[in-house]
Amino acid sequence: MRTRLDRLEAARIIQPCDPDIVAARIKRTDRRPQGWDLNLAIVRDDLAAADIGVREHQFPGLGARLDSTGQAGPDAASHRVQPPHPDPGSSEPVDNSADGVRQWR
Repeated sequence: MRTRLDRLEAARIIQPCDPDIVAARIKRTDRRPQGWDLNLAIVRDDLAAADIGVREHQFPGLGARLDSTGQAGPDAASHRVQPPHPDPGSSEPVDNSADGVRQWR
């Protein structure tokens, strides 16, 4: 198990989380596990068109999302952040504004 975590950490997919977060839930220090943060900004770039078609059944719209970010195919640039999703009521994407977090409806 540790080897798998080491590999994920080396690939920058996970990183150790703040120990205070775990300590807030588990008071006994001898019972606290190592917490991990998952890097959600990574977009897969190693999928061929055939692989995307197979996964489309599991994740509807995957091909369209990868096409819109320019990530489809193994020769695309890696580790790019996906653009924010558009707000259905306006033409601008939903994202944090300069004055704070935009409220979700």
